[in-house]
Amino acid sequence: FDEFTGLEINSIKAHGVIFEDKQKDLNHLVQNFTTPALAAALRDREETLHICAILLGENRMTELRKVLRPFHTEKISERRLKRRKMFLDMGFKSKHIFMIRKYLHRMPRQLPRYAEKRASVMLPLCNAQGVASVLFQYRSATVRSHKS
Repeated sequence: FDEFTGLEINSIKAHGVIFEDKQKDLNHLVQNFTTPALAAALRDREETLHICAILLGENRMTELRKVLRPFHTEKISERRLKRRKMFLDMGFKSKHIFMIRKYLHRMPRQLPRYAEKRASVMLPLCNAQGVASVLFQYRSATVRSHKS
């Protein structure tokens, strides 16, 4: 029973963000998403709820249904099964960079215990004569650490 709404919320089946099981869902989010990605998602949800509250208050049910449609059970299942494709035949565009950044934010961010030193990898993406490319460069032999 929710004291704020007065609803019996346990009778309503939630679908979670990624998994239906709440604990599994929370663990997955914490382990696989960066803080900026989680903060952006929280901001988006709060904005959506605010819009819904305004539409409900103004009795604009048709528009409210449109805003809430992506959260319907069928849409959630559809979204979880969807595989996105990236066509790079015309080179990298801003939408491709956005998609890559989004997936990188999902990467696990834990440092393995066996790692002695932190390091990062920069992977320069570029368009070479209109073709999506990755720029490779040899590491200098004079660097102090992480030599090849």
